[in-house]
Amino acid sequence: MTTVDRNPRRKEWVAVMLLVLVGGVCARLGLWQLHRAAESRVLEAEIAQAEAAAPLDSLPPRAAEDLRYRRIELEGRFVPERQFLLDNAVFHGQVGYYVLTPFDPVDTAQWVVVNRGWVPAALDRSVLPNVPVGAERRTISGRLAALPAPGLRLGSPAEGAADDRLAVLSYPTIADLEERLGRPLFAFSVQLDPDRSDGFARDWSAPAIMSPSRHFAYVGQWWAFAALAFGFAGALALRELGWRKR
Repeated sequence: MTTVDRNPRRKEWVAVMLLVLVGGVCARLGLWQLHRAAESRVLEAEIAQAEAAAPLDSLPPRAAEDLRYRRIELEGRFVPERQFLLDNAVFHGQVGYYVLTPFDPVDTAQWVVVNRGWVPAALDRSVLPNVPVGAERRTISGRLAALPAPGLRLGSPAEGAADDRLAVLSYPTIADLEERLGRPLFAFSVQLDPDRSDGFARDWSAPAIMSPSRHFAYVGQWWAFAALAFGFAGALALRELGWRKR
């Protein structure tokens, strides 16, 4: 016995529902980009305010959030016997490492991690770059910033042994470095100024953020896609309703 499909235009209504779903997703993505644009505006204002403030001449007692991006000058010495390479760092499209070196300021028991810049990775990843630095007393200057972090952290950051003089790590936190060094660290790192010696390739002109205008452009694109999806869904639904009235 042949089964008769009592709803021969079921596929059209499935298409309507799928278009509505796609439109809803696009609309939500537009709202998300709108939220990101607001976050970018706040961050740009924070950076401008921090850069306008007078440079700090010592490590503050605690790392308050409003200290991020503040300029700082410190007197002390590097600790070259305990350095770290932050793996998978991309600079101008090339993969390499950021060189993280502890710095011991003269006026506090806390050390601070100094990001001395980027070095390229060798084709043989077992060959590590040479990143020497002297331990004599000096003055450094730079900008306070959080350590680079991934969008999603999976597993442990450690790749080298805990007693390595030059350990390769994948996105460590300050707590990870404190555990390895056995010393308290300031919660922000210092991005060494490009005109200071003992550094490598550096471009700290701005954090890796997308401008609000780019986010607004994506808002328009996602909402345009949503309007198209909803428009096609409405036209198809009206056509099907008209067909049923025949």
